[in-house]
Amino acid sequence: MAKEKKKKKNRNKSDYGDDFIPPDGGYAWIICITSGLSNLSVLPVFQQFGLIYRDKLLNIGLSHSAITSIININSAVSSLCGFLNGPMFRRFSYRQVGIVGSIISTLAIFLTSVSNSFEAFLFSFGLLLAFGFGIVISANSLVFNVYFKEKRSKASSWTWTITGIGPVIFPYIITYLMDVYGTQGTLLIVTGIAAHGLVCALTYQPVLWHVKKKKNTSIEESEPLKNEDDKLESEDICKICNCLIEEDDEETSTDNEENCNENEENDNGSAADIQVLAQDPEIPMMHTRDNIYKSKENLARKYTRQLSIYSVSKALERKFSIISRDNNPKQDLNICKCKNATSNKLPQRNDEESGNSGLTKNKTKLTLLQKFIINFELDLLKDYVFLNIVIGLTIAFFAEVNFSILTPFILSDFGLENNQVAFLMSMPAIPDLAFRFLIQFLVKKVKWGSRTYYLFGISGMAICRFIIGLRPSYNILCIAFFFLGIGKAFRTIFWNIIIPDYVPLKKLPGALGINRLFGGIFPMICGPLVGIIRDRSDYAVTVQFLNFLTMITIISWTFEIIFIRRKKRHVVAAL
Repeated sequence: MAKEKKKKKNRNKSDYGDDFIPPDGGYAWIICITSGLSNLSVLPVFQQFGLIYRDKLLNIGLSHSAITSIININSAVSSLCGFLNGPMFRRFSYRQVGIVGSIISTLAIFLTSVSNSFEAFLFSFGLLLAFGFGIVISANSLVFNVYFKEKRSKASSWTWTITGIGPVIFPYIITYLMDVYGTQGTLLIVTGIAAHGLVCALTYQPVLWHVKKKKNTSIEESEPLKNEDDKLESEDICKICNCLIEEDDEETSTDNEENCNENEENDNGSAADIQVLAQDPEIPMMHTRDNIYKSKENLARKYTRQLSIYSVSKALERKFSIISRDNNPKQDLNICKCKNATSNKLPQRNDEESGNSGLTKNKTKLTLLQKFIINFELDLLKDYVFLNIVIGLTIAFFAEVNFSILTPFILSDFGLENNQVAFLMSMPAIPDLAFRFLIQFLVKKVKWGSRTYYLFGISGMAICRFIIGLRPSYNILCIAFFFLGIGKAFRTIFWNIIIPDYVPLKKLPGALGINRLFGGIFPMICGPLVGIIRDRSDYAVTVQFLNFLTMITIISWTFEIIFIRRKKRHVVAAL
């Protein structure tokens, strides 16, 4: 008997069911704060890489090409770790992943403090820290989007405001620590700061602990009908297919009249219709409710009646199937008395054949390619809207990162002094941090989607970069960099919620992994092209090329949004 016991299948821990409703409050605000603190604890080692590791890398004797190789390997490994989101979060919870990632990140930062060769630094920073950082960021993003839906924009504003404090305060903290404790002591303190991510991960409780439970009304509504169930006779039920047997023509016509009257009273549609229309992504629910149902009371009465009929039919099936077996043990079970039966003789199947067919179905195995597609959610690549989202996010992010890296060189090429370059580079930080906090109040007044807000942000950034590329005066540069910070705030807040707003929750880990993979591959392809353009021209032309990449995202998304809206209007008009 022990051998025949079936192994328990591993439940997909990222699938909470179709009727799952995120808490959107309560303990979710703790998650909002701790996910931001987790980002804040691990990001300084990347954001202040030059300040922390400059003296150490020079003492080791690493060349600029070696340092660049380590940074690129770190970025590539981190992106590839994101691609593992699908199978990883199917098997493990976000708390488990967050704890393991925080431990690995903390250990990796500590190992960089004792790394004294290229190989050791490549392993500790380029591989181990990249892997830990990759899965920590994935866990923080997933747990945030699981706990929030309706208030996702507001929560994202708080989370990334907390995260945005790092680039403002840590340069001063790191500079002070380097003067007092040196590189070795500073890295040990940064290791302690990164260990706080473990405490934050411990707060990632299963979301089902905090979901409001729904009252099950179907049972209560069907209880008054129990007495009516007992009044029905067993002769009214077919003992083969458990269907109601039709009576004479008078009763049939009476039933038809009742059905017709019922249809006239509720001629606006059925519960099944509204469910089908609600599941259709091309039909907005606002129009569906207005056009299909003119009254909520009609919908409630009809839905209640359908639940009652459904519960009665199920009870009758169980009740009379038992009665038929007890009272008529010798009855020919292959004869069906239903008028609507297509055949009076059902195909004979013995128990052995039934068992063998069940075993055959259970033994059907997926191919290796099918398992790979399911685990990594690669079926999302068939959705052209999802592809457009991922490609647009990747291109816009690549343009912004390259502009941020080239900003000191661009401003120096314009002939500005070092203090002027430093001031302009710090100019976007204040409006960026301020608008990250203020956006939560804006979304209450202006009901735009996350993609529309994101387009607004990157469009503003593209305009500011275009002005910077024209080599204006210093005062104009100050104004352009100020508004650049505002656009960056919109980009940062909504960049993280665009995919969760579009993809179902159970496919979210795989979707975020695909996005991370695209973000790791595209710089390898387009990065050298930026260098070639710079070598054959100047930085002003390079800035305009980065703006051209951003315009690709703006144009493709705008056309897609317009096309989808027109298609929805045609569908609604056809109703």
